[in-house]
Amino acid sequence: MKCIKCGMKKAEKDNLCISCYSERKPLVKSLKDPGLNKCTRCSSFFKGETKIKSKQDLNSTVQKCIKPSPEYSIVKTETSIQEEKSQLKALAIVTAELEGQKIQQEFEIEFKVQKHLCKECSRKAGKYYEGTLQIRNASDEIKGFAQSLVSKSGVLVCSKKEVESGIDYKLGDSRKINQVAEKLHNAFGGSLERSEKLFSWDRQTSKKVHRISVVYKAPEVKKGEAFIFWGKPVQVVSIGKKIKLLNLKQGKTFSGWPKKQDAAEIKKAAVLQAKPSIKILGKDFQPEELIDKTGKKLGKEAEYIAFNGRNYRVDETLHSA
Repeated sequence: MKCIKCGMKKAEKDNLCISCYSERKPLVKSLKDPGLNKCTRCSSFFKGETKIKSKQDLNSTVQKCIKPSPEYSIVKTETSIQEEKSQLKALAIVTAELEGQKIQQEFEIEFKVQKHLCKECSRKAGKYYEGTLQIRNASDEIKGFAQSLVSKSGVLVCSKKEVESGIDYKLGDSRKINQVAEKLHNAFGGSLERSEKLFSWDRQTSKKVHRISVVYKAPEVKKGEAFIFWGKPVQVVSIGKKIKLLNLKQGKTFSGWPKKQDAAEIKKAAVLQAKPSIKILGKDFQPEELIDKTGKKLGKEAEYIAFNGRNYRVDETLHSA
């Protein structure tokens, strides 16, 4: 039996061919407004309070608002979105199946976008913050790591101030302040100090609002520095939750916490002889023996510390790191 409308194709459903049937009963039954908002400051899209993080997520949000007719089995929905002033225009391509045959239809969708100021931008404008993170004894490595952690956390940064021995952050989420501080502590060791004080009352929830202060102090010692620790010449190999030290006399590593006042002066001298023992140009231009337990290749110069009348080579690569 032929289609009663076009008279050309075979009737598949309700005396109509699939093409004519889909014209009479389109694939899309209804289009629901997704209710999108756009922040006038950061230009981000939101559905309610939830931020739409990517163009792919925006397309997905629009696609969920397309309600298909129950007769069809939807195979795929694709959308291409363009923004025009206070509205979005989307070209939707819907692919479906009916009676074992695939059908594809295009639809143009338009919906309004409400403008507002998002929570984060509103807080920024009001210089809102929930606490401070103070980082002390910070090397360039620690500063860079801290900045990376803050950026990746997505926390609102109210202010960042470089101080003599580190950085002060005012951040908009107390939970993330603690997370960043813990990660710094896990990576570099040191100490954490936390405190909080009553700041205000939340009028909507009638709850107390506290501001926290977290002070992270990195170890005062630095990688590559040398010390006289427990009567042994040592060099700092790495700093984490524990400080790893190299015994320059024995060549063995162990954990310890040397103090700044026990630091040893690192000197540099020309290497006069490499074998059978290492000789360097010492005091009064006389050759002196150098004990080397670093396991590093020897160059024309060597760095060392003097202790109890002997010279101990330090690892120059650590000292310069």
